Amino acid sequence: MNLISHLKQVRDFRTQPRYPLWVVLLLVIMGTMSNCLGYRALGDFVVRHQKVLLELMKLPHKRLPCYSTIRRVMIRIDYTCLSQVFNDWAQAELIVAPKEQVAVDGKSIKASLQRFR
Repeated sequence: MNLISHLKQVRDFRTQPRYPLWVVLLLVIMGTMSNCLGYRALGDFVVRHQKVLLELMKLPHKRLPCYSTIRRVMIRIDYTCLSQVFNDWAQAELIVAPKEQVAVDGKSIKASLQRFR
């Protein structure tokens, strides 16, 4: 299953949504992967890539959610469900052979610890 199919499993809490929930969640994931870490930054990401996103998503209406819609959705989303759906997708896509090694930057790991000594 692709990521969109997984995201469609997340229950939409909104009563009359203008955009399907999977669209908002996909934009958040794509924006976050592009280092957009705030609602305004995510909104800017959507505006910056709107033409390409609309072409690829083939949505019935030719608009994408603004930052305030993204914010409202992310404030009320069930993070447990979203995390489970995303992790299920990631585990299905990531296939690591038994003896395969993953290289990690040691400085990044060291910086993630508060007191490592």
